[in-house]
Amino acid sequence: MLLALTAAAAPSAALSPPVSTSFKLDRYEYAFTSTVSSFAGKGAGDAAVTGYWNATGRHDRLGSVPN
Repeated sequence: MLLALTAAAAPSAALSPPVSTSFKLDRYEYAFTSTVSSFAGKGAGDAAVTGYWNATGRHDRLGSVPN
């Protein structure tokens, strides 16, 4: 019975196939310091699906020897 309740609670969207099957991503680094970089971009799928993204990453100090 617990298994049946878990299955009923799962969203049906999780069972749907993705709208797009292939994607193209553009990315740009728009800001950086010696320890942080910021990127943004646009993604497009083959089914006319579009999305935008933004990410910030911390890294070893530029010019340093990584551990």
